[in-house]
Amino acid sequence: MRQWVAPVAMSGFVMAGDFKAAPPFSYLPFDLTVVLALVVVILIAFRVLFEPIPPAVFGVLLGFAVLVPSALLAGDTPYASEKVTRLFTLTLLSAAAPIFLVLNGDDLIRHVWAWTGWCGFVVASGLVDPQYSDGSTDSAISSESADTIALGVAAGLVVVVLGMGLIYRITPWWLALAGGTIACIVLLQSGSRGPLISVLVAVVLTVMVVRLRPPKLRAGVVAALIGGGLFASFQLAPAGAQGRISSFLEGENTGTVRERNGLYENALNSIDRQPFGLGMGNFSEVAPDPYVYPHNLPLEVLAEAGVFLGGLFLVWIMVWLWRAQRASHQFATVTSLCILVYVLAVTMSTGDLNNNRAFFYALGLTAAISGVLSGVASDQFEKVRSRASSLV
Repeated sequence: MRQWVAPVAMSGFVMAGDFKAAPPFSYLPFDLTVVLALVVVILIAFRVLFEPIPPAVFGVLLGFAVLVPSALLAGDTPYASEKVTRLFTLTLLSAAAPIFLVLNGDDLIRHVWAWTGWCGFVVASGLVDPQYSDGSTDSAISSESADTIALGVAAGLVVVVLGMGLIYRITPWWLALAGGTIACIVLLQSGSRGPLISVLVAVVLTVMVVRLRPPKLRAGVVAALIGGGLFASFQLAPAGAQGRISSFLEGENTGTVRERNGLYENALNSIDRQPFGLGMGNFSEVAPDPYVYPHNLPLEVLAEAGVFLGGLFLVWIMVWLWRAQRASHQFATVTSLCILVYVLAVTMSTGDLNNNRAFFYALGLTAAISGVLSGVASDQFEKVRSRASSLV
């Protein structure tokens, strides 16, 4: 049971914003995000007493260091100040903490299941007590704590993990089908288009590039089940959610799609005119009110940090993706790679850099384990880490 403390606390910290306003957590007299962050910091401090600092930590810090010049140029606005503060505290913790807390493949899979469990709670909250976005039962749903996009992201992660578990015969078929069906229904009812496309991209792409290749027929059947489940769930979705998804798939440049395309154009124009960057949190200078970020992580980084430093940051991300692919020769690392691809795909259409803790958590999980499982770490270092794990 002690081995689950770190995974539950860490994944809970990352997901707290999506469930802490829903019962029973809404009755707590403290901010759950802050408390779980403190628990994670204490666990890290305890680990540091018994083991050397993992080299991967410096790799993660290097990526954040690239963004420091942009942070120094942050504007004098509440959003810019909050963005810098969160990025170099809670978001950095999301990326660095897994490196201390994940010591082997067993730890990694515990984090994956704990994360999936919290996402399952978010999905259940949206299913049991749906909040309709415009007050009508024909509109897209959210939950008490998660908006439509956050609900869709949580549901998509459940589909991804259960789908990979079914492909590799890790998850019981009845659990994968039941949980996956519920998650598909909630995903479509949320009307979230980014997570919907990201699920399909992540599963198909991961199966194509991993070293632990699954049987083609089984992978094809599971992919077909996911696609069929999404199609059937679409028929059950509210009219408002169906309309959002249909207009996007049909290529209509209307509503929020047109707004996002406009933000992408603003970002590209800014990159062309100011290649050294606007400064962190200053995207609002080139965007219409009330938008303060372009809803696309690469464009956000390039626009605010500049072509050179922003480009280095994107290369840093690609390096961790490459390392994750190198280590993908067991179920735990295959699934963590799939999650990383999924949340990275989600960042292409929603969220900003400082609030993408899910993405940085997935990246941190990759950083924690890829070196060990790809043979980079020495046997002695692995033994030290394993002994430390038994003490907590």
